Amino acid sequence: MTVKKNSSVVVLKTFSTYSEAAVCCNMLQAYGIAAFLSNESTMVFGNIFGPVNGVRLNVNAEDVETALALMKNNGEELPNE
Repeated sequence: MTVKKNSSVVVLKTFSTYSEAAVCCNMLQAYGIAAFLSNESTMVFGNIFGPVNGVRLNVNAEDVETALALMKNNGEELPNE
């Protein structure tokens, strides 16, 4: 997985659990989309330290449309649905 130079990285979706985020991230990577998770460590410690904002799935801005189509075709709930 490579984040392309001169490409913006965007948060595609925020998940409430690490496992859901990891499955979706792995699926996108299997299709060649450069995807990675952020904020995942707060999910582990969130219950101890207070509320958390979820695990973020990040992709290159230029891959957003393709990533959303892959998510939809694989039965993943899309952001803002």
